[in-house]
Amino acid sequence: MSSSPEPVMSMAKIPDWLLTHPELRKRGLVVHEPSLQPTEWCSEGPVYVVKAINPSRPEADMYELLDRHSDSPTDHTVPHELIRGERPLLVMPYVAGVEFIITNKSSSILAVFDQILEGVEHMHRLHVAHGDIFAPNVVAATEEDARRDARLTVGRVYLIDFETSQQFERGPGVQTAVPLPNTHVVPPLNMKVFDPFSWDVYCLGVTLEVLVQRVFGSKPADKPWIVCRFAGWLKGNELGCTSVCHCRPTVSKARRVLAVVRRFVGVAEFFTAIFTYPISLSFYKIPQYD
Repeated sequence: MSSSPEPVMSMAKIPDWLLTHPELRKRGLVVHEPSLQPTEWCSEGPVYVVKAINPSRPEADMYELLDRHSDSPTDHTVPHELIRGERPLLVMPYVAGVEFIITNKSSSILAVFDQILEGVEHMHRLHVAHGDIFAPNVVAATEEDARRDARLTVGRVYLIDFETSQQFERGPGVQTAVPLPNTHVVPPLNMKVFDPFSWDVYCLGVTLEVLVQRVFGSKPADKPWIVCRFAGWLKGNELGCTSVCHCRPTVSKARRVLAVVRRFVGVAEFFTAIFTYPISLSFYKIPQYD
């Protein structure tokens, strides 16, 4: 018996089978423009992204698993429709990069990152490791995105791309190391096996560093030290563990610590605003009238 054909992965041309896909036609979707990902194409609008799912990978199964828990407020899976078939498709609304909802305040990036942690923690409670967390796999709805699709919430963070995700019998702090999938983040010490839940946390640290650079720039003096310190804590000091890894915190512990950090940052920004307010007034000259 022959296996299901894999999607054509070309950015030069939208494959004919996608242009004539009966399920897309049934929904009135006509794709016309390749997007940034090699297996995703934007439909006319642009409102939707249509992703051709590789049938040899577990992504479709992961979406179905997460769908069974989509009523949880901690679920951060992007709204979508999974179309099963010989060539499975995922249809989802276009959502902007997460950096578009972050301001140049430490409190802003930490609030957004807490949402990312919440989404990953939700997956870890289901014993699911994402496997490929990095900045482009985290998106967030802007006001424009939410206007185009009512399923989106302004300012909410969503996780995408579960091609390398996997569910395990054991959860964080118990699961031993497994072979690393092909990922965008380079593993420390050139490791080939990793505790999958600890790997997610390491990738979260790298992702936070990338977001800091995108929002605040590459100069060390411009980066908020407390955010950078938190990212470094997530990355940990890798010792090359081949069993259960204790080189970095679990996502749940990271969220508890982040809650304390956010309170500290909030107080610091409050007093900074108070002390700088009189200074800003001193530069304002009251107009004189004859």
